[in-house]
Amino acid sequence: MKKLILFALAILIVTACFSQDKPKKKSFWTNTPPAESKTVPLDSIFPVINGRIDYTDVFTVPDTTINATYTKAKLWFVDNFNNAKSVIQVDDKDNGIIKGRGVLDYGANHYFYYTITVMFKPGRVKYEITDIVHSYDGYIPGYGYKKEDKPLETWATPTRKQSVVSVYRGINDKFINLCHSLKIALLKPPSDNW
Repeated sequence: MKKLILFALAILIVTACFSQDKPKKKSFWTNTPPAESKTVPLDSIFPVINGRIDYTDVFTVPDTTINATYTKAKLWFVDNFNNAKSVIQVDDKDNGIIKGRGVLDYGANHYFYYTITVMFKPGRVKYEITDIVHSYDGYIPGYGYKKEDKPLETWATPTRKQSVVSVYRGINDKFINLCHSLKIALLKPPSDNW
């Protein structure tokens, strides 16, 4: 009888030990971020105007004519694109406008097509980079072949994932560098040393 009571008592103790709630491990596959992580809005990464991603700047170009500024802009297009003739869609020197469609290669089959407009007035320049479209054409493991063209505003959604935020910042940096190189080229004083 003692053995039976000891055996029942041992079963009770073992059952009580295994019935404790264990903390659940976070699944590798869950998309739920930690509670302290917050969604990063797009306008904290990209310049957003009226719901559209828009890189725009107006600046003065001292002591220069529209013709000189126009020539500098044309040279910038030649220096920054493989084929400036295929990029430039509107080339109107009299009205002071050059407009084109460019593509930014982000790698891994991700391309960003955009419209770039440079407008001139005496002593002033305005540029705009708008209508940015993300294009992907390639194979995604687990999904197969995928072809997609989406405006950057709908492709780049607010996110909590830091890896995605880093990609968005990298895209933004490439467009800022493009704008910066244009501004430097247009503000550069003419050189007589050749």
